[in-house]
Amino acid sequence: MQVAQSFNITTYVHERAGILDKYYLIKNGSTHNLSLMKSEIDVCYNESILPDSEKRRIAYEWYEERINNNPQSWISYTKNQQKNFLPRSITNVGLEKFKIGIFNSSEDEVLTFEEWENTLYQDQNDGIYRILEAFKGQDLIKFFLRVHPNLSNINNSQTRDIDRLKIQFDNLEVIDAKSIVSTYALIDACDLVITFGSTVGIEAVYRNKPSILMGRAMYEDLGGVIKPSNHEELVLILTNFCFHRTLPDVDNSDLGVIKYGFFQKMYGYDFEYVKPYEAFKVSLIKNGKEIFIKSSFVSRVLKKLNL
Repeated sequence: MQVAQSFNITTYVHERAGILDKYYLIKNGSTHNLSLMKSEIDVCYNESILPDSEKRRIAYEWYEERINNNPQSWISYTKNQQKNFLPRSITNVGLEKFKIGIFNSSEDEVLTFEEWENTLYQDQNDGIYRILEAFKGQDLIKFFLRVHPNLSNINNSQTRDIDRLKIQFDNLEVIDAKSIVSTYALIDACDLVITFGSTVGIEAVYRNKPSILMGRAMYEDLGGVIKPSNHEELVLILTNFCFHRTLPDVDNSDLGVIKYGFFQKMYGYDFEYVKPYEAFKVSLIKNGKEIFIKSSFVSRVLKKLNL
């Protein structure tokens, strides 16, 4: 795509949308074009003629669908998780302890895109290491790292580094990618959430949980999340919250939540001839008849592997 654009050739990228019934068709860009997608969120919200109350309802519906594991996209990353299930360790943590949930994402998704470069840390694991190191030996704080389900069955530098973190730090509990622990129950059980770009960052705001963003995300400018300018500021924020229960003020929390959820539900084009039931099950509407389309061998393999 970038090669074609360098020759002034118009490109279109077809991509799945935030819900099954829609698709993206992006001219001279892609969903990995961060500045473009951030702009599209505002355009989608501001140009809609729907009343604010309806925008709110639609947005909240998107969040609730995810919480209730109603798959609306490529695959459901929470389908193997047990609703409301938590590790016994977190339920046994005393009220005097400060519980911080860290939710990572797979590095390779945006590794080659300059806009997505993390200017605060070398990578997510570097950030996690420095956070843990800053509070090493601090008995009042316990960290829970939820490894993104997309990292299941992956053996790379990111997952190997996470294995090393398990051994290095007593103040960390790692919840593996395949764990049945509920992501949303974990959000609720923690006092504060840290993300590096995961959608959990804005979903935590929806659930009225303090949310700190230490990376890039499409929702980064919508409001609601706390965005430290450097690692030292993050440590200060966590220290103040732990000992004094104070946090920096954030603007537009509710509006940011609504804009992002509304975008995910409404942005894109409706399918005219295809009716998706799930990522790998669709039918074709032809001459008033519905014909189910058999998925390709590759698609069936991907579904079996949860990829």
